[in-house]
Amino acid sequence: GNTSADEPPGHSHYFVILETLPLAPPTEPVQLTEVLALMPSADAERGAALFHQRGAAGCAACHQMNGHGNVCGPDLSSLGARADARHVIQSIIDPNAVVTEGFNLSLIETATTSHAGILLEESGLAVTLGLATGQRQTINKTNILSRQTAPVSAMPSYATALPASAVADIAAWLMSQKSIAPPALPTPPTPPTPPTPPTPPASPASPASPVAPVAPATPTTPPTSPPTPPATPPATPSASATGATLGWPAGEGFRFTRGDDRLVIAHDGSPVAHYIFRDGAIKRPYFAHAHAPGGRQVTRRHPPIDDQDATDHATMHPGIWLGFGDINGHDFWRNKATIRHERFIDEPAIEEDGRLRFTTVSQLLDASDRPLGQLISRIVLQARPEAHLLHWEAEVQAGAVDLVFGDQEEMGFGARVATALTELNGGLITSSTGRQTAALTWGQPAAWCDYTALIDGYRCGITLMSHPSNFRPAWWHNRDYGVFVANPFGRAAMKQGAPDTTTVQKGTSLILRFAAALHASPDGHPVDPATFYESIITSRGESGVRASGRTRRLAQSAPNIQERAEYILRDRHNYGR
Repeated sequence: GNTSADEPPGHSHYFVILETLPLAPPTEPVQLTEVLALMPSADAERGAALFHQRGAAGCAACHQMNGHGNVCGPDLSSLGARADARHVIQSIIDPNAVVTEGFNLSLIETATTSHAGILLEESGLAVTLGLATGQRQTINKTNILSRQTAPVSAMPSYATALPASAVADIAAWLMSQKSIAPPALPTPPTPPTPPTPPTPPASPASPASPVAPVAPATPTTPPTSPPTPPATPPATPSASATGATLGWPAGEGFRFTRGDDRLVIAHDGSPVAHYIFRDGAIKRPYFAHAHAPGGRQVTRRHPPIDDQDATDHATMHPGIWLGFGDINGHDFWRNKATIRHERFIDEPAIEEDGRLRFTTVSQLLDASDRPLGQLISRIVLQARPEAHLLHWEAEVQAGAVDLVFGDQEEMGFGARVATALTELNGGLITSSTGRQTAALTWGQPAAWCDYTALIDGYRCGITLMSHPSNFRPAWWHNRDYGVFVANPFGRAAMKQGAPDTTTVQKGTSLILRFAAALHASPDGHPVDPATFYESIITSRGESGVRASGRTRRLAQSAPNIQERAEYILRDRHNYGR
């Protein structure tokens, strides 16, 4: 104001706020081909302005980009690295074509009004929706008369709101947003040949130890019994297929390379998987690029490759994972809350029996980064001629508050199979009960489910298993597009009874045990998934504790797998915790 001047005359200050005029809507709904034709001349800088400005598209009211904006819709950071222009344009003008998991329209009726939006949070007392305006609406559960999830997106179509040129500009800017690839892990150098000593040793040198160091060197002799390669050996993973430019560790048995964000695991020189424990876009540890023996990839490429993979749920279905859509109303499935890796309790090591084992601790952080508890993951990989077996024991430890697991479809141990293995492309889901297809196994209880297809003369796939020591059997969230999940929590969501919650009291733990078999075998010699399940209940599993000898002998003599499981469950030596 003019009173702040040291000398007369006074000074005045003016603030001018400029807002763009609303865009003129098109006379006809914008078409995909129309926008694609404009992409070569699109203005990405103008697209950024349209994205953020209220009077334009105003996408930031619901979407976050590189830490800015709202979180009612999917985070669009690095979208250009995981989607093509066609998918981005279609999402703007026809958002119902592919609805990102977790962002369906939720409809809630109360005695006084109707609410529609995206489910952001849910507790025992209230439901919070994200509205199309970007605002949050919290509704007391005692006031809810009815609620449903519509099979449509909560995002409105912009086909009649934005001209084709504006859609092209926004798409061009979104396509320019690419995350920085993780640094390539160095291939371990071959040690230099030591100089020949002047006097040779009196006795021959001992062979190298079979136990791998963290960064294993290439063995001095080739494997004596390499696995028989498939008819058409796959190419060495490339940067686009693996997310980092690196070679798979070579050597007999399991070998691994440790980086800042992942373990790269191989067996007999062929790829097994990446265990990724730090990822800016995916807020929980997971396995990606999983392969069966012989080098055949059985999980979807991560990130998905345009025109080769379905690109839906790219940050929710990265490979093989453990996720929870509702703990205390916070979403650890859709990357809203975080399972943050802290450290390795037990460093990766190869044991005398050839298994690879490691243990990690992660913090459970709510959507505001407040701690809720811890997750201890005890992971074991073992090799069989026809499969790589992955055991995952998860100990969820409640901190200063109780942990309440909600009732949702998206809870538990999941995998996304390679695109060629999906039922949409000729694959088949089979459960331990004998049911087949995603439609007939969805929501049903089973000890295991197998997702398999015939590829180039080989039966390839993944078997997911829920251990009989879990607090209840798993129901299955199975889909024909490639995802399947062992879910012991979602009783009502899986249409199996009344709504239910599972509470871990503060200071106590809940232990969950799951396993996956990554398998491939010649078409004439298909594997029986039941043998994988038998393996996890009769031998050393996730926790590394072996059943007593007497129990194992009784279990192996039992007439069927269910009775074998009963013997194991009675053995307090194995499951005394």
